[in-house]
Amino acid sequence: MNGDPREFRILSRYLIGARPSRQLAERYERACSSLFRDGTRSRALNAALRWPVLAGPLDAACGLLAPDDALRQRLLVAAAILETTTEHAERFLPRHRSRAAIAVLVAWHGTRAAANVAVGIACFGLLPLFAGKR
Repeated sequence: MNGDPREFRILSRYLIGARPSRQLAERYERACSSLFRDGTRSRALNAALRWPVLAGPLDAACGLLAPDDALRQRLLVAAAILETTTEHAERFLPRHRSRAAIAVLVAWHGTRAAANVAVGIACFGLLPLFAGKR
């Protein structure tokens, strides 16, 4: 199926750490049906759906190695749906923080991003193993 509810739940958990409502899942399914008519799924997307813990590293690796990958495209659709709803908008809005807190957050997210890229690039070579049957 093109953009099924399970797919949206996995991508949402990666993006915001929460389970989305059924209405948002239906909106995601309609958007995917409209945007991705051919139903093409990449190995990276299949691997992220089969092993949700790999969503972050594969997203990071695709950002460098395959920016037009189906995983990235569907993550963009999911993020757009999540950030434009009152239910989850606050997760995407800026917050007032001290400079020290910002410095710590930048260091943390930078380290985490580098680790995700390293793990994701390693996983990229193993995509046939992680993705299972296409």
